[in-house]
Amino acid sequence: MGVTYPMASDLDSRLFDLFAGPKQGVTRNIVLDKKGEIIFLTRLMNELNLKK
Repeated sequence: MGVTYPMASDLDSRLFDLFAGPKQGVTRNIVLDKKGEIIFLTRLMNELNLKK
């Protein structure tokens, strides 16, 4: 994939639930800064958003 930043898997959705709420069925990409604050969030897959 060529990713040069840390990534985390959230297989049990524990982290996802903190940001999106439990049982939210929408795919999200969440980028956090070093303080753990959201700096970028997408809902669903959108190529235009990913280019930002």
